[in-house]
Amino acid sequence: MRIRYLPTAGLLAALFAGGLSAAQEPPAGPAGWIKRAAEITNIQADGMPAFQLSARLRVWAPKNQSLDGSYDLIWISPSQWREEISLPGYTRIRVGGPGKYWQKRTLPYEWVQVSDLDSLLDVERLVRLIGDSKLKMAQNISREGKDLSCVEMRFGRTGIRHVCFDKGSGALDLEEGSSSHTTENVMDRRAYSEFRQWGNKIFPWAITGLSAEKAIIQFSVASLTAPQSADPALFQPPPGADEWASCAAIATPKLVNVVPVNASGTAAVTGQRRTVWVYAVIQTNGTLSHVSLETPIDTNLDRAILEAVSRWRFRPIICGGVPVRKETLVGYSY
Repeated sequence: MRIRYLPTAGLLAALFAGGLSAAQEPPAGPAGWIKRAAEITNIQADGMPAFQLSARLRVWAPKNQSLDGSYDLIWISPSQWREEISLPGYTRIRVGGPGKYWQKRTLPYEWVQVSDLDSLLDVERLVRLIGDSKLKMAQNISREGKDLSCVEMRFGRTGIRHVCFDKGSGALDLEEGSSSHTTENVMDRRAYSEFRQWGNKIFPWAITGLSAEKAIIQFSVASLTAPQSADPALFQPPPGADEWASCAAIATPKLVNVVPVNASGTAAVTGQRRTVWVYAVIQTNGTLSHVSLETPIDTNLDRAILEAVSRWRFRPIICGGVPVRKETLVGYSY
């Protein structure tokens, strides 16, 4: 079972990248590496210059079908920005305001490939996970001519992630999970490269998400410049958009009650391990609504998964001292 938190803002806070001057000492301990990487790379921090970012997307859908699309973000301030993602058959627009954003997309659920992109661009993701993991420095490695300082993040009994930073710049270079099995099309590795300067930060112009060494999403920056237009109309909520709360320090959803999936008599037993994704909205009381299966498998198995997940309960998510709704994806592996 995998639970994926859907981030609350477009690029959110840029990526883990930055410049450590020769006079700066290495961070103190593993948490220091993670926190500094986030701190020194936030191109959306207060006081940073406004920008317009355009990128090319390529994602691999099931059956290895590649889809090309685009990503565009106009950022004026933390409370004024517009993000648009376009792929064949899918468009999502987000417009940011003070403490919230508005979202409109062509599908009633989030597409897992776009969720992968959100995760790749979520600078606070690893910072949020510090409190849920046991950290220690891991064996340093070299990759593509760079010396990397690595941190091990251990979750529970079996979950392990290795996060490696460029010793020279402090940038996040590589993140990968350790598992005894490989699940098809589930992102288990992230690679960041081609860093370029923006203001007093640096930003990766090439980002890749991989599954079992195979690229499943590629993000390639085409341009990062001052905004060509700051037309106020661009920052108005799209007609029919849903409003969502936005918090920089919002916690990852926590399950408090899990109902097992009764997969007996279904197509859950196959020769290849697979993961299917269930979209849901966590309500303010921790119950789930809008539960839907992204890719149907088998009528009986679909029904069993939806019936079980619909009865799950989460700890209410707090933003600004009040409970808020959040989207999530639940992965069921079989």
